[in-house]
Amino acid sequence: MQLKKCVISLLAVCVSTAAFAFAIPDDDDPVVINYIVNDVSNAAVKATYAGVESGTDDDGIAYTANVTVTFYEDDTWKTDTVASALGVIYMETDGSGTYTGDPSKDGTIVVKKLKTYSEGEVIQDYSSYASLISSSTITISDGKFKFESVEFTKQ
Repeated sequence: MQLKKCVISLLAVCVSTAAFAFAIPDDDDPVVINYIVNDVSNAAVKATYAGVESGTDDDGIAYTANVTVTFYEDDTWKTDTVASALGVIYMETDGSGTYTGDPSKDGTIVVKKLKTYSEGEVIQDYSSYASLISSSTITISDGKFKFESVEFTKQ
C-alpha cells in the first residue's frame, strides 16, 4: 500500500511539473511587471496626455517609455509609465498630485507632486510637508506641452 501511494505521489509530481513546463513563456515572450495604481482618483477624467521617451540608461541598455499623464475633474493627476527594455515590460504609476488651471485646453497649469510611487507603494508622501512639495508650471499650446525631455500630446 505504501508503494502504491508513493507511485501515485510521484506521478502527480511529474504531471504537475510537466504542466508547469508548458506554462513557462518562450524566450521571445516579454516579462510583464505591473505596478500601476488604479485608485488614485475616482473622479472623471478631464484630460489625458501621452508622450514617448527613448534612450539609453547608464548601463548602456536601450529603453522606450510611454508616459501618460491623466488629469481628473477633482483637480488631481497621476503619471503612468509603460517602459520596455531587454524583453521586460514595466508598468508603474510614478507620481500623483494636484493641479490648478484647465488641462483640457491651451493655457498654463501648475502641477504639484504630492506622492511618489515605487512598485505600487507610496514611497514619498509630501502632503504634510509644504516645503517639500515641488510644483511645475506647464504651458499647453496646440494640445501639447513639454515636461523635462518628453513632449506630451493631448489624447
